[in-house]
Amino acid sequence: MTAHLRDLLGALAQHEAHAAAAAAPDPRTEAEQVRAQVHRLRARRVITVTTAAAAAVAVGIVTANAVTGLSAVQPALPAPSVTATASPTPTPTAASPTPTPTTASPTPTAPSPSTPPTTPPARPQPADVAHGNRVWGTYVAVVDSFDSPAAVAATARVTELGYAPSGGEIACDQGAGEALGFPPETLVVATYLASKEDAELFAQLYGPGAVGIAEVTLFCLD
Repeated sequence: MTAHLRDLLGALAQHEAHAAAAAAPDPRTEAEQVRAQVHRLRARRVITVTTAAAAAVAVGIVTANAVTGLSAVQPALPAPSVTATASPTPTPTAASPTPTPTTASPTPTAPSPSTPPTTPPARPQPADVAHGNRVWGTYVAVVDSFDSPAAVAATARVTELGYAPSGGEIACDQGAGEALGFPPETLVVATYLASKEDAELFAQLYGPGAVGIAEVTLFCLD
């Protein structure tokens, strides 16, 4: 290599070194730039945090206002009132008077309808119609006296039918007054038969004027 070429290369190397030194940044300038970037980043983060906090506060305020407004819009419902209904007081009713028991009078044995029987009742024997005997009496009339027209007619009707009439106070036929409901001194016209069936048949044969029948004990006959 010639001396001239070496000098040329050396000059070129120095030129490049100067150019590189000129192009390299100043360390102080670079440090200032780094500090400026750090300040900008910090300021941006502060702004971001502040903005987020402000947004959260705003959302809370809006929510609270909404709840308050809802409470103000919805009126409080009145509590249901309960009205006690009084039960009607029963009106006392007058008690019905207790009926006074009455003693029923004996019901006379009524004769059967006045349809004449096809078979007349049997006539008793004279010995059967005697003092102390138990017979059935058919009572055909109640009279005031045995001379009255009613007594005469009743006696004649019994005789006409072929039976023996008898007249006297009903007390002489023990049991008749109780069965027919007459006082002991009642005057009656009757005839006597041996059975209840015969007494009922005679009442039918006599007609609607017959008073009734009763089982009796003869007391006043000889």
